[in-house]
Amino acid sequence: MPQLVRFAAVALVALTFALACGPPPSSGTSATPGPTSSARKVPAPTATARPPATPEPRSRNTPTPVAQIPPDVRVTQVLDNVQLPTALTFAPDGRLFFNEVSKGMVRIVDPDWTLRPEPFVALTVPARTEQGALGLALDPDFARNRWVYVFYTQKDGNKDDPRDNRIVRYTERDGVATEPRKIIDDLPVGICCHNGGRIAFGPDGKLWVTVGDQNRTERAQRMNQLHGKVLRMNPDGTAPSDNPFADRPAPESLIFALGFRNPWGLAFHPRSGVPYVTENGDVGHDEVNRIVPGGNYGSPEVDGAVNDSRFVDPLWDSGVGRVAPTGAAFYTGRAMPEYENDLFFCAFNTGDLSRIRLGGAHDDQIADQSVVAKGCYLDVANGPDGALYFASPTGIHRFGR
Repeated sequence: MPQLVRFAAVALVALTFALACGPPPSSGTSATPGPTSSARKVPAPTATARPPATPEPRSRNTPTPVAQIPPDVRVTQVLDNVQLPTALTFAPDGRLFFNEVSKGMVRIVDPDWTLRPEPFVALTVPARTEQGALGLALDPDFARNRWVYVFYTQKDGNKDDPRDNRIVRYTERDGVATEPRKIIDDLPVGICCHNGGRIAFGPDGKLWVTVGDQNRTERAQRMNQLHGKVLRMNPDGTAPSDNPFADRPAPESLIFALGFRNPWGLAFHPRSGVPYVTENGDVGHDEVNRIVPGGNYGSPEVDGAVNDSRFVDPLWDSGVGRVAPTGAAFYTGRAMPEYENDLFFCAFNTGDLSRIRLGGAHDDQIADQSVVAKGCYLDVANGPDGALYFASPTGIHRFGR
């Protein structure tokens, strides 16, 4: 993968997207994925606590070996010279839509892997860490209505400050965004970090949204604020009548689950439709969570699995390692049947493309897991050819036959 050879050249770009902020651990760390590791109670946040200026050095994470994969499954680079590509989303006609986060642009790649020179839309975003064009989803009926939903950080006038995070729907016409319609605005925003920002349509036809705590950790437990929440809404931004808190006033009626620090990846199990979310921990204990209605996932009270009846334990956590999990996808293609229904996710601190095979009656146990490739820093998605596609800081790669 030639992209990794020149990864150091884009280190400055990568530092603008520090997903796993927080003070470094006091002892050595390991990024090796494994079963749920030891958990710990975390102290209550203090008013003076501030995030560091840069993410944890990658040297703190032990390199993870790549598991043996079938010899005919290879990684190839299909796109280069882009900046922080994420929210990889394939349209029914084979085009790839994706965001360039810090540029605030949505781009389109044609099926022959030609990047269109003009963006689908260029948004006005602040030049702040972890802010910009974060989420992207195509309407389930995109082939007919051409609707594209974008989660982004809106810049505040002429100042380089954020006004809010918001979701706007556009109509795609000849590769260009038209007819903008605001779905929801005034989503939490802070000085920089923990924006979340992943959006996706579930099998239920609802629009799901991950929102980070914006470094206001205590708000992840407050029901009257949307910090640190997973939201579920109708495509027009209203609350579904079957949400777990639908009988409460807005914004509580939009909340599906609470208690998150920075939920970034979002994927739905192909059989059950249950959502799974990757989350960046504070000092280690990054997580993969199976989301249940009304579930409280513990931040900032606890990190990792604590067997506390008040909180839902993660399906997996990284222990003391700080891998910073990002985009996630269940494999739904047919070209690699050995990975059928497996959960894949990227890691910003290590570049690991990790695979988890779920087990148990409710797909709430880990039957097997491994790292299958390197270079997956931002996002992973199913392609129309049965391959997985994943994003490095400046390129997009294909994992498949």
